Amino acid sequence: MSLQPAQFEVAEYDGKSYGKLKAFILDLETMFHLTPNHFPVESMKVGYASGRLRGGVKERWVKYAGVDGRVKVQDMTWQDFVDWLYAQMGDKNTRCLDALRKLLDLRQTEGQTFTKYYDQWITEEAEYPRKIDDDISICLFLNSLLPEIRDFITSKKFPMDWNSLLSQGTSAEIILGFDDNHNPAEQPRTKRRRSQSRSPLAKRQRSGLKQSPPTCCRCLALQMPEEGS
Repeated sequence: MSLQPAQFEVAEYDGKSYGKLKAFILDLETMFHLTPNHFPVESMKVGYASGRLRGGVKERWVKYAGVDGRVKVQDMTWQDFVDWLYAQMGDKNTRCLDALRKLLDLRQTEGQTFTKYYDQWITEEAEYPRKIDDDISICLFLNSLLPEIRDFITSKKFPMDWNSLLSQGTSAEIILGFDDNHNPAEQPRTKRRRSQSRSPLAKRQRSGLKQSPPTCCRCLALQMPEEGS
């Protein structure tokens, strides 16, 4: 029994996020792969995908490939359409700089659970146009964590992959007394940790000392790609 395109829910794309663009293309290519009989020619893929565009990118597409546009949809390949979508995101090196700046400025905040911060980090990292090596990405992520969680993780065993990091991070919250359901706007501060007197953060606040993030030599290897790479 063959699958039908209607069985897939491909989210609409509004052209505002590089991460959403990558997800949009991946979802479409997965659907095309699993329903090949419904898209026997390239232009049918282009026609279906363009129908999922919304907002400004849809308006630019109509201008580009409409009745009075520069190209005809029936003459386009799927790769032509993908290349056009990526071109709408602007200069790749400019996007690299902007996405990396936001990533380096990101910090876990008080009351933000490890898992919620991880989701926020992954969303921001998806905006970076090129693949960041896992070891570098993990270093950057660790340096952005709350000091007590970061110190707990690195004092045990330095995580070499994201699965290990996620496991150690969630364990750190439990052992340090962080409540996964904590919401500072709804719960009194005294419930934030089971034993506030033993919290590394409480000790740091009482002593008035500030800890600087550890320097990771692997993070220094992160360099911006050259023009045209």
